[in-house]
Amino acid sequence: MEIIKKYLWNKNLISIILILFISTIGCKSKFENKTETEYNTILKNDSLLLIKDTVIFGGSAEGEEVKLFKNKFTGDSIIVSEALGEMGKAIYRFIFNKNLVNSERVIYNYQTSIYKDSKAEIKDSIKENLNTSQKVKEELINVFNEYHSIFIGKRDIYQNWNGVYSFSLDIYKMNDCHSFDLDIQVNNDSSKLIFSIDGIKIDTIVKGIVKNDKYIITYNKDNQKQEYIIKKGNNSYFISGSSIYMLNPPNEEYALEKIK
Repeated sequence: MEIIKKYLWNKNLISIILILFISTIGCKSKFENKTETEYNTILKNDSLLLIKDTVIFGGSAEGEEVKLFKNKFTGDSIIVSEALGEMGKAIYRFIFNKNLVNSERVIYNYQTSIYKDSKAEIKDSIKENLNTSQKVKEELINVFNEYHSIFIGKRDIYQNWNGVYSFSLDIYKMNDCHSFDLDIQVNNDSSKLIFSIDGIKIDTIVKGIVKNDKYIITYNKDNQKQEYIIKKGNNSYFISGSSIYMLNPPNEEYALEKIK
């Protein structure tokens, strides 16, 4: 009888140990998933082949670890970075080929400064992408251009804008109808504007710049500022700017055709 009791006790003890062991593993997995950042998740992706990596100092308080990957299946290039700061960190991801395809940023805020607590826990996080707001979009593009210049070289920012654009508008004023046509020939930072008003043509060559994902032309004529802004939305182009607004207020923007 004693032998049977001892056997049952040992069997129960082993069962309890096994249950505790399994529970510990389960808790550990949940804890790791909870604390694992987006950065570590991306790095574990088996489809990514590491091409280059570097550390940048100056952009954030504790530096930035930046890595360039190649997707073995899609052929896309991917830049991933972790920028560390005193009160938090930011994870960036950029997917691109010839052009930037997608981008996102996850900002993690600490509960306290890492200078006070080196193991400060994450309080909350904010996830943003190119569609969050115009300000966020501009910030992401600026960071991407910086990383791109480090790994691959300075981007040809005019590549997507070079070509010929055309815009026509009938303007009704004082019971009269006037035809206004504008052709814009963009060649890098040089742009040729060809105006046609009621068939009378005037042309001028001025500078253009790419800023905030727009091609902007500004110059002075007769001491008045002229402004024409080309921007792209999906597969369409639009023209705006103060000079376009003055053609037919309160309309601020019109569709623009890219001929070639």
